[in-house]
Amino acid sequence: MITRTHIAKLTVIGIVMVIVIAWTASFSDAQNTAYELRPEVAIAPYQSETTRVMDAYERLMNQYMSLVRSNMTALAEDTKDSRRKLDDIVRKLDTISVRIARIERTLKIEKTLKIRSDKPADN
Repeated sequence: MITRTHIAKLTVIGIVMVIVIAWTASFSDAQNTAYELRPEVAIAPYQSETTRVMDAYERLMNQYMSLVRSNMTALAEDTKDSRRKLDDIVRKLDTISVRIARIERTLKIEKTLKIRSDKPADN
């Protein structure tokens, strides 16, 4: 006779069998599934040592040229400032020269300009 315990055991065994069959079916599908991966990793192209040295030298020269350009610009500005100052000095010297000439005329001072030579006389 079939008792309740036998029915419970058969039910448990049946449920376990269904779970095992379902798990096995899903496991075999997973083995047959192909996944396509598309990595998006950028890899720099291979460069030889010579190419790297040349690239580094080119970057160095570009930096040097920009430094020279900025120094030349600063030098040009300094030269302009020096020229303005020299022009101001010349203008002031001309004004002083005119004033001295007027004073000499007013006081009737003769212009005697002796050029002094620092060279020793030849004997």
